[in-house]
Amino acid sequence: MSIVQLMTGKILFDNTGILHELKIEAEHWLNNEYDELNKTIVEMKKYSLWDSLDNLKDCFEQKRVDFHFVYFNSLANVFSEYCQFLRLESIPYYQVHSYLIDPAYNKKYLKNVFPDSIFKEMFLKALIETDIQRMMEVYEELVNHVMNQMGDFDIDGWKIKSPLIE
Repeated sequence: MSIVQLMTGKILFDNTGILHELKIEAEHWLNNEYDELNKTIVEMKKYSLWDSLDNLKDCFEQKRVDFHFVYFNSLANVFSEYCQFLRLESIPYYQVHSYLIDPAYNKKYLKNVFPDSIFKEMFLKALIETDIQRMMEVYEELVNHVMNQMGDFDIDGWKIKSPLIE
């Protein structure tokens, strides 16, 4: 939880050397790569993205007053799911914009640049769109891009098979 603070903080006093050891361990964890998602998890994520898009479409078609709320929560969800697929750490929703546009943020929090520049531009465009019709279009394009990166998805006849776990 405090990896970045340990990595970037200045040690003023460490009589026992424990803070130095913690800093070394923090660097190890910071450089650790996340495991690749298994096929079943990827399929579940694709279904989740499809379902979010379908729910947003329903909200739009019904002209519901909570459309904007659903839209922005759906954006946060697609960002989170895609980061997991890309094996990136979670970024809190209130830091996503800074993470995508601010090199100072990345330096301060020891983050690498987001690896998919196409998604990044689409996502930033989705954040500032104000026309509801365009919001739907931009969100669907964003989900389709992520689905394409994950290996496409077709709800018709969709089934999921997972290995038995004993």
